Amino acid sequence: MKPLYLLLILFFPILIQSQTITSVSTGGNWDNGNTWIGGVVPSGNNDVVINGTVIINVYSATVKSLTVNSGAILQNNENGYPDLYVTNGLINNGTIRDNPGVNGYIDLYAAGSVVNNGTISNEYLTFNGNSGTQTMGGSSAYSVREIAVVPD
Repeated sequence: MKPLYLLLILFFPILIQSQTITSVSTGGNWDNGNTWIGGVVPSGNNDVVINGTVIINVYSATVKSLTVNSGAILQNNENGYPDLYVTNGLINNGTIRDNPGVNGYIDLYAAGSVVNNGTISNEYLTFNGNSGTQTMGGSSAYSVREIAVVPD
């Protein structure tokens, strides 16, 4: 029985670190547990999937990877200037944008590949460069004011 407990203790942290957190289809504020299936707000160890309109209403957020599904929107809150750090790749099939009609913008920092098959129209996109080779691709144009590359 003891070897079983040892295995569980050794592998349980791996299971926690690789958890995917998905937004509900109605979306909501980033820091609200009701925005996320299971009620858990994403953190830096999570792969995140956006299925509705999610508003980044925190100063800074970090996720492992980010996927914005078709029809979904990721945007800042009114008068908000959030930093969003994606440490292991971003796939956008929906919309990542600055909230229209309000002040503020999203500073998006991406490590790993960025694939845009939807609309990316936020103010800033920075490639962090801390994950080795980074690529920028997809079937849609990027409409950001500034794209920067920060080397290792």
